[in-house]
Amino acid sequence: MARTTPSNRREFLRVAGLSATAGTLAFAGCGGDDDESALGIPDPRATPQRDRAILNGALNLENTAVAAYTVGLALLRGAVRRHAERFLDQEREHAAALAGLVTRMGGEPNRAKPAEEYRAAFPRLEGETDFLRFATDLENVGISAYVEGIPKLKDGRLRQTVASILSDEAQHVTVLLGARSDGRPEATVREPFVTGKATA
Repeated sequence: MARTTPSNRREFLRVAGLSATAGTLAFAGCGGDDDESALGIPDPRATPQRDRAILNGALNLENTAVAAYTVGLALLRGAVRRHAERFLDQEREHAAALAGLVTRMGGEPNRAKPAEEYRAAFPRLEGETDFLRFATDLENVGISAYVEGIPKLKDGRLRQTVASILSDEAQHVTVLLGARSDGRPEATVREPFVTGKATA
């Protein structure tokens, strides 16, 4: 069974435009951790320029998710495939929304990388079980990044939009865990808080 190893996880984070810091994940270019942002208090150092950088980091992540679900569809069947198709559509909507926000703020949205570059960063996927594990890891990486990035945004409306994307990614994880656990309800919501922690 394919697993996301430390080496391909680092490559995945690089392709997604993320960096590992102090055991957590942050959008590249967002600055370091501080006690206030860790508590969810808007960072007083936030600027419109950094807001654009955070949104572009989120856009990198969504483009990576689009590439992953595109690859994964060929490995899936039945209801699981239908869920993945819906998730793919939603990731595309997330990417379009983030790109639109960057443009409206006067920035240049990051473009998606070539499909081959994403595939090279993904673990070897040989079937549905492999993909479901990888997709869960992928969504949790996104959740961790969003949890850390949201407090760093200056604009409250942007925080609201990004938080709604975070909520959707958490719903994806719930469905993926259900698919991995033969529909056992107790396996779908393992923790009382959404953190993006890795799951077995």
